[in-house]
Amino acid sequence: MVLGLIYWLSTEMPTPHDIYRTLGRDVKAAYLHTRNTNTDLLFIFQDEKWTYEMVDELSNKVANHFLSRGYAKGDEVALLLNNCPEYVCIWLGLAKIGVVTALINTNLKGDSLAHSLNCIDVKALIFGRDFSDAVKEAIPFFTNKDTMTFYGFSERGSDAKTVVPFPAKSLNALLEEAPSELTKKVQIHFNDKMLYIYTSGTTGLPKAAIIRHSRFLWICAAAKFVAQVGDFETFYNTLPLYHTAGGLVFVSVVLVFGSTMVIRKKFSASNFWKEAAQHKATVCPHPLIPAVHHAIL
Repeated sequence: MVLGLIYWLSTEMPTPHDIYRTLGRDVKAAYLHTRNTNTDLLFIFQDEKWTYEMVDELSNKVANHFLSRGYAKGDEVALLLNNCPEYVCIWLGLAKIGVVTALINTNLKGDSLAHSLNCIDVKALIFGRDFSDAVKEAIPFFTNKDTMTFYGFSERGSDAKTVVPFPAKSLNALLEEAPSELTKKVQIHFNDKMLYIYTSGTTGLPKAAIIRHSRFLWICAAAKFVAQVGDFETFYNTLPLYHTAGGLVFVSVVLVFGSTMVIRKKFSASNFWKEAAQHKATVCPHPLIPAVHHAIL
């Protein structure tokens, strides 16, 4: 069986270079390829519906703002935000200009939160206003707190006027001023860094694992072809967007190959089947955790 799987992967599954030739050299090119061939919904979140065009425009605004502030290819930004469509828009926009986004575990606080930022060369932290207190408490532990820029952000439907208890720029207000068409094309290469996703820290402190554009596209192809995902699926995603399973594996599939993803802020056992049926979900990304399976079965 294993040999058969290896043979199938080697003969039928596209390699990163196949994807490179077909979709382009980076995630931006792959996403634009999908956007130009798919006008359907990309994300559903609560009562919001996001099309590919909406995601493209917001991600362009993110890219344009950070370009205007002097951010360049290779710079690193941390993202601390609850599940929402804007989460993907932010790192996608930064990826378009070669800025690397570190996806921060939303459960971290104090020196544990600081460690995730201190182990990379972070220039800015984008955080949801729900995490204002956690960020404030962690600031004394940041090694480059005097040079970092802090951006507070509120997803659609939340209170954007919530007071942040320390000086921080309002990313919402700044994005309103940014153009929705990309103002500058940045040359991105296949093996450039794209994201950092952190290890669980079971054998020490969490480490920032590098996700390059090539690896993102390879994971995307593996998820689609190994799982035999169709072209018009509806994904019901209750997993954290800061982690591989929830934020990378099948998010990459909908961005690159099309389909729709329902994003839930947090997992709810009591609402799982009801919402899956409501949205006519056909795929549910889920970790192999017995407690989770027991809760929903």
